[in-house]
Amino acid sequence: MRMSKLKIIYKIHKFSGGAPRSLLAFAKVMKSLGHEVIAIGEPGPIQDSWEEAGIRVFESKMVERRKPFYSWLETQKLKEVISDFAPDVIQTATIDEGFFLRLLVPNIPILQTIAGGKGPTNRSLIWRDLPVVGFSSECLETLRSQIPDYRGNVWLRKERLDVKYFIEKAKEKPTQTLPPKPIILHVSRLEGDKIEGVKQIIEAYCELFRRNVSASLVIVGGGKEEHFVREFANKKRYGLSDASIMFTGTMKNPYPYYRYADIITGVGRSVLEGMVFAKPAIVVGELGSAGIVNETTAQTIVDYNFSGRNLKKKATINNLINDLLTLLKNKEYYKKCAAFSKEFVLREYDVWSHAKDIEEMYRQCASSIDCLPSHGLIFFEGMKLFVSAALKKAKRKLFNELYFTL
Repeated sequence: MRMSKLKIIYKIHKFSGGAPRSLLAFAKVMKSLGHEVIAIGEPGPIQDSWEEAGIRVFESKMVERRKPFYSWLETQKLKEVISDFAPDVIQTATIDEGFFLRLLVPNIPILQTIAGGKGPTNRSLIWRDLPVVGFSSECLETLRSQIPDYRGNVWLRKERLDVKYFIEKAKEKPTQTLPPKPIILHVSRLEGDKIEGVKQIIEAYCELFRRNVSASLVIVGGGKEEHFVREFANKKRYGLSDASIMFTGTMKNPYPYYRYADIITGVGRSVLEGMVFAKPAIVVGELGSAGIVNETTAQTIVDYNFSGRNLKKKATINNLINDLLTLLKNKEYYKKCAAFSKEFVLREYDVWSHAKDIEEMYRQCASSIDCLPSHGLIFFEGMKLFVSAALKKAKRKLFNELYFTL
């Protein structure tokens, strides 16, 4: 039976990062089509964006270092919110949350999200029969190769940008005075595997300055390793008194900075969001520059979710320097890349252009309630996955201890 109105819960681990922003775009579409949506997750910098969209947010915290599990009190609160709302579908921002929630509420269809981070499917705690949605073909191909017994439905939904929202928010003034143009803008969390890309753009910028190329570097974002990155920048620009490297820290609204920038560097959503404003973009990840986004490179870059993982080995810093020089020195090529950026993102990534397809995905998920296995089978399968994961973890730990002992 086709439901005219769906009730959807978005279960977010924490309201920060790319996946919650992508799910927010889906949630806005579903809300605009008349469906009822709420979100549950730990507080974070983009929680305000969900609330501004008129979506009710419930706070829920996982046990530290015991993800995806919760304390007894938090588990009861989470179960109560779900029971009161009575959703037709729960979409989780991570695979781990999908594992836990199915054990908690086995009679509700769950859509698992495989976001664009590194190694998104190499975890054991993934249900083999639940549907998944991925943002790139790389993620879904990895799912099939790493988990050959996976049998759930798979959706590729790369269109996840709320373009009209970005343009509206960009009308505000930047909260800080920007340095002289041309501005190279790098938007990233300053922690984890993001650090290598940030270090590369700092090194490349300093080398450009040594070559008397006038430009400024603005780094938008914060994180656990922000102090380390600032110290790294200070060391690299030692002796370059006029070099302009600006750190903004975490920004609730980075879109005015995109509007004033001239070149965008980074990975994932930060690159895509900059392209909305007709800015040439360079994908700079752990392995260095994966190239300028243009008609020739776009498909490969898209397949790997703008991550740069398409590179087989680490690129030299010269690759990034040459890409930056090309955009800064070749005005005609710059204009061509800028025009391509905007046209490509509007065509491929604007969530509003694909609203009906997104709605149909949720309707198919909601209808899967008819084929859910029994509670007993779910519990038995969950325990098998959990024990298997625990054994693999113990085996890895034992191997590492023996390796370093010998």
